Amino acid sequence: MSEPGVRTELRGPVAVVTLDRPGKRNAVDPALCLGLRDALCRDADAYVITGNGPDFCAGFDAHALRSVREPAKFMTEMQSLFERVEAIPRPVVAAVDGYALGLGFELALVCDAAVSTAEATFGLPEITHGLFPPIAVGRGLDVLGRGWIRHLAVSGRRWLTGTEAHDLGLVVELATRDELVAAAVSLAADLATNPAFPAGKRILTRGAERAYQLSAETVAPLFGTLT
Repeated sequence: MSEPGVRTELRGPVAVVTLDRPGKRNAVDPALCLGLRDALCRDADAYVITGNGPDFCAGFDAHALRSVREPAKFMTEMQSLFERVEAIPRPVVAAVDGYALGLGFELALVCDAAVSTAEATFGLPEITHGLFPPIAVGRGLDVLGRGWIRHLAVSGRRWLTGTEAHDLGLVVELATRDELVAAAVSLAADLATNPAFPAGKRILTRGAERAYQLSAETVAPLFGTLT
């Protein structure tokens, strides 16, 4: 199964969605953005997002971005992609090797978990190109803390290795390159077996105040399923 710039294959109950622009280090253009969003609508118990070739995603395709006629519309489509990742009531796990820069960093950040190689490279170079990473700042505060996310976003030049990302909590598991996707599939399948996962994800993707407000609505129905 495929969408523009994306390939999807089922590994048991898990859909492995592969960003498929290796000649561009899987950088995102409008077609890939829409293709990825559509791929995450396919029926599966869980999803793994990874990249074809040595890199996960090197961010925006700058050439394609310069030719976008309606930047606000494109950014709205990007926002809808991230909202889709966070709204799916099923696990979404990133499997990261090579570059995860800019949008690639943000994509790994909004997934429910990230598995990477020790040699992976996470960075936010947007500011050095005249842009800024709002999704990374919005979600990265909770994961990396104000100091690290501010430093990465404002400097644009301090990147993290996979090992550093693991130590800081952005990555939950390290794997070798040969075992990376299998490890991510195993983690995604395991998360999908938890009956309370959809409710937990709904709470986790909200701010603290909203999470408190959602507690009765999301947790009370689970009482009858306790084991």
